[in-house]
Amino acid sequence: MTPKERIARIQKMEDSFGSVRKAVDDLEKALDGFDKLERRIQELESYQESGEWLEDFEADERGELPRDLLRGVLSEDGLDGLLSDVNCLRARLASYSDEQEEIPDYNPALSTMSGYTVYDPLVNKKNEIPEEAGNYIVTLRAGSTIPGNYPDVVMREFEGKRVIYTGVSTKNLRGRIGHDHFTGHSSFSTFRISLGCLMGFPLIHRDRIPDRKHYRFSPENEATLSQWMKENLIVYHKPSMYYEDIETMLILALNPPLNLEKNAAPVNAGFREHLKGLRSRRPAL
Repeated sequence: MTPKERIARIQKMEDSFGSVRKAVDDLEKALDGFDKLERRIQELESYQESGEWLEDFEADERGELPRDLLRGVLSEDGLDGLLSDVNCLRARLASYSDEQEEIPDYNPALSTMSGYTVYDPLVNKKNEIPEEAGNYIVTLRAGSTIPGNYPDVVMREFEGKRVIYTGVSTKNLRGRIGHDHFTGHSSFSTFRISLGCLMGFPLIHRDRIPDRKHYRFSPENEATLSQWMKENLIVYHKPSMYYEDIETMLILALNPPLNLEKNAAPVNAGFREHLKGLRSRRPAL
């Protein structure tokens, strides 16, 4: 190696050394700040899950808040997006842990129908649902039926209960099940949209400035829907990093009547088309 080549190598390594040193120092400062924000993150999560966020959002929709009030927390998908980003960051940090376990071999046939935990909204607390990606299966309680008069709908069983829907959460099962489905409003949940339409509730625009994407029901109908879900539904959930594959197999195995996508089974095809028609009855702009 010539002296010139050696100097060039040292200069290159010095540049890398300086860049990594700065990045590590910046990351340490950022992590220190993130640790101090944990209490505020918990406050935001409680604000969202308790229903207080929805109350404030609807007050804003009614024009009850001052125009000059800062309310980014009530913006379109703002809080939900922020908390999702927080969970993604936590997962990313966890992936760097030296204690991370090796990923086990994946056997789809064994992972599809086993290992689920029950969530009964009349018995269990939302914080018992893990904040992880995974799958869930929605079933009817004994004696309950799909809203409306649909005696010809065929339903298969899971854990002895009739299945009406299966879904995934790509980031947070607790937020998806506990908030979006059971306590949120329907613009966050196509499952709620389907149930509300079956109950005959008219869709309304979510925002004061309407668009062609976001719809929900009136506050009174949303409250009625949430209560019906708590009294009539039981959910089974399981964390998994293979949620997409498992969802496909669950739909094939269970043919849930309220799953309109990825479901090409001839059984209940007429009902699914009927439900699509109900959901298409949206108010004009």
